Amino acid sequence: MDRVVDLGLQAADDASLTEHLARLPAAARANQTLADTLAGWSRLTPDMQQVLGVADETGDYTNTLKRLADLYDDGF
Repeated sequence: MDRVVDLGLQAADDASLTEHLARLPAAARANQTLADTLAGWSRLTPDMQQVLGVADETGDYTNTLKRLADLYDDGF
């Protein structure tokens, strides 16, 4: 998971996310779910936290996150 987080971090270019992840030990980032890794980040909404939890459980990040994006596009 650490590689995924690093790639996302580079793509996002978000200082608050960089600061949040810098506080986590690399071993924790490598062994935690994405939802757990991002828990406590100030910009992560409760809805997004729950969606990430579902994606972590199913392993289907692409479709799960796409559905969330579609909901937001539809005015959720």
